[in-house]
Amino acid sequence: MDICRECESRLAGDCPAFQSAGEQEAVTVERVRQSERFLVTSPFVMEAEEMMECIQEYPEHYKVILDRLNEQREQDQFTDITLIVDGHRFKAHKAVLAACSQFFYKFFQDFTQEPLVEIEGVSNMAFRHLIEFTYTAKLMVQGEEEANDVWKAAEYLQMLEAIKALEIR
Repeated sequence: MDICRECESRLAGDCPAFQSAGEQEAVTVERVRQSERFLVTSPFVMEAEEMMECIQEYPEHYKVILDRLNEQREQDQFTDITLIVDGHRFKAHKAVLAACSQFFYKFFQDFTQEPLVEIEGVSNMAFRHLIEFTYTAKLMVQGEEEANDVWKAAEYLQMLEAIKALEIR
């Protein structure tokens, strides 16, 4: 993993943010980034963006989180809602559902304490696909009829990312 010069400086103890107050007052940090010069006269004034620019994005982190949340759902760990769809029960995490569905986001704002919720107007098959998509980012539908059923459910539940996934299918 490559680290930027600023991170190397911090690790080596040369960074003003990691020096004593007396040392910080005497320090003026000057650095060059993408052919632009930034002059920071006090480490206390550094903007959050400048402090964070050495942090590398790690896309695998998203997948790890989704995998763990899905495992927890499948093992009924930390689930706080049971959804009943066409007589079938689905355990889930309210926060995950609310993050993926405007329908659930609005619903949980009004009905925060409900541990059991029946969802009408959505088929068991379509909801099963959408809950899997919510926790895995994978949407596997077979045939036009199934895709249409999932599409209708995604629209009803206001799951915009699922709708986008169906559009590129």
